[in-house]
Amino acid sequence: MSVTPDIRELFWGAPMRKHADLLVRVHPRMNDYLLQAPVLAPGTVNHKSTQRNRILHIMCARGEKLRVVLTAFGIAPVLRQASGKGFKRGYKFLPLLRHANSSSLAQQIQRRPDPADQRLFWDQLSSWNEMVRFESAWCPTVLWMAENLPPGDHDMGHYADMFRHTGWTLNFLRTWTWREFIPALHRWEDSFAKAYKGPDPNTPLSPHAVPERATVGGFEFVHLNTRRALAEEGSMMRHCVGGYASGVTNGLSCVYSLQSEGRRRATLQVGRKISSAGKDLIWTVQQLKGRCNSRPPAGTAAAAEEFCAELSA
Repeated sequence: MSVTPDIRELFWGAPMRKHADLLVRVHPRMNDYLLQAPVLAPGTVNHKSTQRNRILHIMCARGEKLRVVLTAFGIAPVLRQASGKGFKRGYKFLPLLRHANSSSLAQQIQRRPDPADQRLFWDQLSSWNEMVRFESAWCPTVLWMAENLPPGDHDMGHYADMFRHTGWTLNFLRTWTWREFIPALHRWEDSFAKAYKGPDPNTPLSPHAVPERATVGGFEFVHLNTRRALAEEGSMMRHCVGGYASGVTNGLSCVYSLQSEGRRRATLQVGRKISSAGKDLIWTVQQLKGRCNSRPPAGTAAAAEEFCAELSA
């Protein structure tokens, strides 16, 4: 038996549809289970196929309740509320969520009625899980993010930087809300301004002969070539570029502030690599971030690529 059209429409992409098809081939009752809880598809991807199929066949033959089937695979029953179109693949962190607060997790799903927003949420949690899984408070931080991360585009790498530098403890995670987390994040970002003001914070850092200012694509590119300039950019843009001084000094990269109409719009980090022809070193975009590591404003990406092309010419 193959997956029915109704089941196929539950899922967003070919990988999940294909896996749903495999589950339905185990037993026809899987059609009913998947209609009630699409999360069964991504939640069983990382299980060994032989063991998974044996368990599913036994449970389907018995007509077990859906909650029992979900629990057998370590899937939090509350995740049955999640849209099948919100899952692109199987996620390794999903079994951890059975330890999360069910009410908070349900609210997180309800705050994201659009499947695209749910996809972003699962991807953000997946990124966070990969970044902190070797830290001592790995599991609690994943659960805290799952329960507290607000809707929207977030740079999980920036949050992970704070986690590593400040040494979060389990006590913090038990008491902090997102409203308390954001001021703490800003205090950490501001600390770079103090940490990197040395005896002579205005000494040029970069060994590369690059322009101090250039106008490309309607944006002014301002070279951040001192510790003070990097610290001020990090403080104003609310990210950790203030800690990039050593990389700039060693020639690994150069950092620019993209500005227009007297305002900082984005921060650009460029570096050199060997061209595809294998002959010359060319400048390429390493990072381009907006305020708080958000997605940079429209037009900045094209301007950054054009700027790199001019540097490489």
